Amino acid sequence: MNAMKSTITAIGLAALLTSGPCHSARCGVPGSLNVNKSANGSAFIFYPSRSYGDSRFVLPGKEFQKDLSAPPGKVQFFVDGIHYEFLTTPKAQFVVESEIADDATVLARHTAYERKYILKVAKTGKEFHEIGSRQRPPVEGTPALLFRLWQMTVSKKKGDPSQYFLTTVIGDDVAMLSAIVGNGKDEVQALRALDSFAQTFKFLLSEESCPPT
Repeated sequence: MNAMKSTITAIGLAALLTSGPCHSARCGVPGSLNVNKSANGSAFIFYPSRSYGDSRFVLPGKEFQKDLSAPPGKVQFFVDGIHYEFLTTPKAQFVVESEIADDATVLARHTAYERKYILKVAKTGKEFHEIGSRQRPPVEGTPALLFRLWQMTVSKKKGDPSQYFLTTVIGDDVAMLSAIVGNGKDEVQALRALDSFAQTFKFLLSEESCPPT
């Protein structure tokens, strides 16, 4: 498990990052999310569509299923039995008026916002654990990105499910991918998936990169 966590954890936080796409194709309706299975059948390719441009990321796995019990408007799903949620929140919500906030500051405020909400609705005690941050350099038209990983556990109850949260600033949003794990095997797979998100996320540069219809 520590080896998996170390792939996410990096040394220090970056200075100012620019997370808007240099150029991004428009494939779907803003707010939608298309999912396709990879050609070799060992992963799923996700295509989020947003007003500032479309993107893609890859999660390893062989079985995909939508969470039919998810609240309206929530993007929740299972990959190989592990429950994930992908959501975006406007970045402006975490920036003070006239302030130029770097991504590290935005992500810290977003984390505080999420934790406050969790504690407000929690029925049992929750504990939060920082795992680390990772800066990814620019690649193929996608600007440098900063990823932050943290964990929520049920206090004083070993063996209960825990939840991992991976966040980054993308375009005008803070994007978050979370995973609920119930045992060691699930934890290894979930951390592998979160690492894959951090490694494979990129903006689509042309309509040729759009998901097949």
